[in-house]
Amino acid sequence: MYFIVFFSLLISSTHGFHLRDYILDINKESNVKRQAVDESKIRFSCGVSDFQGVKLRDTVPWQNDRVTYMVLIESKKLSQDIVRRTLRQAFDIWSAEIPREFVEVNDESSADIKIGFVTGKHCDMEPFAKNSNVFAHANPSGVLHFNDDIPWKSYSNADNIELKSIDFFWVALHELGHVLGLAHNTKVPKSVMENIYKHPADQKGRYREPRLIPEDVDDIREIYGARIGK
Repeated sequence: MYFIVFFSLLISSTHGFHLRDYILDINKESNVKRQAVDESKIRFSCGVSDFQGVKLRDTVPWQNDRVTYMVLIESKKLSQDIVRRTLRQAFDIWSAEIPREFVEVNDESSADIKIGFVTGKHCDMEPFAKNSNVFAHANPSGVLHFNDDIPWKSYSNADNIELKSIDFFWVALHELGHVLGLAHNTKVPKSVMENIYKHPADQKGRYREPRLIPEDVDDIREIYGARIGK
């Protein structure tokens, strides 16, 4: 027997992810982790305003071939190793398609992109409210903040998806797209810049690592050009 749990939350306007509708079909006789994830029924949306076109700015946000980044505030939910490994993987995926190298540094003054895990009021004009459903906010100026009240999860391929957890890698890959200047892709399903978050899972509810689709590659190359040899 199945029952349906439905949550509908009003979306506020800010730069980040919001929980819009959370609908779960749960088999009482099955473990939730083993169920297939119906992506059409688990929906999170990004609060960055939708623009016509693929770019947030008319200019190229990062002119230099070498772009530096630093994690200024560590997460209390994810280990430092997981955070750095996941961010490195996300940067490498974008870097493989464009003539930019992303280098982690240990000096805040030399960091182009400043990353932090924060809660509540912090060092910008976009506080994360208590019990907020905003996951992160980012912009092409180099600010990337993750809400550390969110139940982040780091998955490996074929792991069972936990429906109440959020894949840190997918969010990092998406937010770095905004840092690099990409707007949302509202026309192509499966784009990593799609404005709706869906658990990256196969039909059996197992984790499927997010990747750029050809449209994502075309969009980022429209801003920076293609890496030589690609």
